Amino acid sequence: MYDSMAGSVAMDKRTILVSQDLAIGKGFGKYAPETEREVRKPKIVKDERIERLEKAYHELDSLISMPEYEYALNIHAFYDRFRTFLIEKNLPTASTDIESFAIYLEALQAEKYFFEKTGLFISFLMAQSQDHAFTLHIAHLVRPIRFIGFQNSKQITINGCAGESVGAYMTGGSISINGNAGSDLGWYLKNGTITVSGDVLNNAATGMEDGSVIIEGHALDRAGQAIRNGVLIIKGNAGEHAGLGMKGGKIHIGGDAAYACGGKMDGGSITVEGNTGKYLGHKMEAGRIHVKGNVGALLGEEMRGGEIYVDGKIDGFGRWILHGKIYQNEKLILDK
Repeated sequence: MYDSMAGSVAMDKRTILVSQDLAIGKGFGKYAPETEREVRKPKIVKDERIERLEKAYHELDSLISMPEYEYALNIHAFYDRFRTFLIEKNLPTASTDIESFAIYLEALQAEKYFFEKTGLFISFLMAQSQDHAFTLHIAHLVRPIRFIGFQNSKQITINGCAGESVGAYMTGGSISINGNAGSDLGWYLKNGTITVSGDVLNNAATGMEDGSVIIEGHALDRAGQAIRNGVLIIKGNAGEHAGLGMKGGKIHIGGDAAYACGGKMDGGSITVEGNTGKYLGHKMEAGRIHVKGNVGALLGEEMRGGEIYVDGKIDGFGRWILHGKIYQNEKLILDK
């Protein structure tokens, strides 16, 4: 039995299968699907604070008409509508209230806009709270959440699959995920640190301006796309187009990288401890790539600047290399 100021939580056990969307082993190399594991399923008994939070949560539906269009148009304006609506309600925002409400979300998964509004609602509560550290237990949820930790500047621990766009536009603090994460992790991260103990889907750290993202497992396609500064560490493998269009910062991949790593990069550095696929440095403009293993065919295809270092074997060069330098075992082998 667990007691908190925001309600009484009773725990029982069940076995769940992690979302197939996050069993990314089907797509690339050494990825392995998540296995079944036993988790503790919490149930919460509502008190007055939970009822107030639930009422405000339901009322947010009146502000949403075309969620995907509104997200794409201006996520900041979308969130500001929520914030303006909620701030006058003087909702309970203690860390214990937020922790208990996150557990109670299981009862709200049939909500029409559960995916769209839940993460922003919780992000608002944490931003308004006088507390600095929060723990969210969401491993028992079946439906995904989007935008947990939006514009975050505090310390958040997430137990369970964290959903999409975690830590988007984060300005500081930290987010620690004990589980997997969906697409767009750390989207346009401005500062702070995000750590994931498991695997991550597409577009990790896209547009990151500063800070750090650390992925203990694997990341799928376009990890580090268009980053400007900061550090992205992937301890496992990376999918296709890692570092696509990056302008600065550092990417470190502990395993292998697939097709077109470093494509169109215009600054920064990428280090790959393992091997890479075809088209390494495709249309690269500037920056530095260092591969400690072997490299696939068409290395440097349409390369227009920058430097590539390879410690292992090279399957073949691109047909058109316009400008740049390529080294093998620290020996300059191509200079245009």
